[in-house]
Amino acid sequence: MICLLLTVGISSCQQKQVFSESTEIDLIKSANQAYLKGDWEAFRALYADTARILINTWNDRLTPDEVTEQFRSGLADIAEYKISDEISQMVITDKGEHQVSQWFEWTGKHKNGKEIRTVVYLFCQVENNKIVFSGLIYNTLPFYLAAQPDSLNPVAAK
Repeated sequence: MICLLLTVGISSCQQKQVFSESTEIDLIKSANQAYLKGDWEAFRALYADTARILINTWNDRLTPDEVTEQFRSGLADIAEYKISDEISQMVITDKGEHQVSQWFEWTGKHKNGKEIRTVVYLFCQVENNKIVFSGLIYNTLPFYLAAQPDSLNPVAAK
């Protein structure tokens, strides 16, 4: 009976915990700020060398260096950009993993003047103050449409 009570007591202590403020959330916000400033060295430094990163896919895993270059080069046609309405939470799972989820709106202007808006969902797992896994989901269509001449964009043509 005592063993059963100890097992139940220990199990109940290992509940998932959810936080709206944490050092892990601050780390992800630091990555966002480095991204917004175009400080690619600082952005890259927040990822573990062995980090696995997914962007709008489940199968094609990228390295931190590949993601840093993809973001840097992807902004070449963007005149200005920002993120707003950021919502973050950090969960400590029953396995002890520290996982951050973040939602925000990304807005920007293509160099041709067209506005771009999309909602972004970002998921990161943090260990030893480094991002070890990251998944990013957003709609790429607004970026594609902004780059098209109005005559090829059925939305802008209306």
